[in-house]
Amino acid sequence: MPGNYLQQSLLLYYAGALSPALEVRTRLQASRLRLDDDQPWRAGYVLAQDVAYRFGRALKLTARYAVFDADNYDVRQYVYESDVWLAVSVPALYGQGTRAYALVEIRLGKPLTLWLRYAETRYRHQATVGSGLEAIQGAERSEVKAQLRYKF
Repeated sequence: MPGNYLQQSLLLYYAGALSPALEVRTRLQASRLRLDDDQPWRAGYVLAQDVAYRFGRALKLTARYAVFDADNYDVRQYVYESDVWLAVSVPALYGQGTRAYALVEIRLGKPLTLWLRYAETRYRHQATVGSGLEAIQGAERSEVKAQLRYKF
């Protein structure tokens, strides 16, 4: 953004293992932005709860549910998400809505690992998601990924 502006950010994060198999993470992040002294503050936040559970050595399930609210794209919130092997997911969250995903990692013997991921963003007060060629009619965007790795 060119010019002068004032931005303030807050991050509260907790991570803990409730047992050797169960991990939880809670994240609250917020920011506010004012472009000029005579402009109002714009604000955004995201509250995310993660759970990861390992069923022995062969199966791991990771899931998140997040609620977000950002006045506009200038105060969008970015939160890293677990993804399939070597993939990175850091969606920009703005507007009002929820974001959820589930990731399953299955070890199918020593050389084979399968990842399955489903993610969904639901917006409130929107009839269209995205713009241009990526526009979707409706208030929901979802994504499915699958990856199989064979180690030599």
